[in-house]
Amino acid sequence: MTQQPTLWRAITGPTVWLTCLVAVYTAHALGCRYIDVQPAWAGLAEPTTMVTLVVFIAWSFFLVAAVLLGWQSWAWLFRQAASRADPVPPHKFMTRFTFVADVSAIVAILATGLPIGAVPACV
Repeated sequence: MTQQPTLWRAITGPTVWLTCLVAVYTAHALGCRYIDVQPAWAGLAEPTTMVTLVVFIAWSFFLVAAVLLGWQSWAWLFRQAASRADPVPPHKFMTRFTFVADVSAIVAILATGLPIGAVPACV
C-alpha cells in the first residue's frame, strides 16, 4: 500500500514558492543595499553581477525543490491509476489537488525568477 498525500503535503509546494519569493527578493534587496559598499569580491565580477549570481543560485535551489515535489505528486497520481488491487479506494481528490498545487508552485517559481535574468540587479 502506498502512502497517500495529506493536506500538509498538499500545501508544501505553495509553501516552497512563498519561501522562494521571500528569500530571493530579500537577498536581492540586502545584496543591493550592502554589496555596493564593498569592492568586487576578489576581483571576480562586478558587485551587481555577484548579487544576480547569488539570487539565481537561491532561485535554482527552490526550483529544484519544487520540481522534486511535483515529481513525487506525479508519481502518486499515476501509481494510483495503475494500482487497482488496493482494497481501500485511494483519495483521488487529495492526490489530484496535490499535483495541481505542485504544478502551480513550479509555474509561480518560474514567473518569480523571470526578473532575475531580464532586469539588471541594483538599478
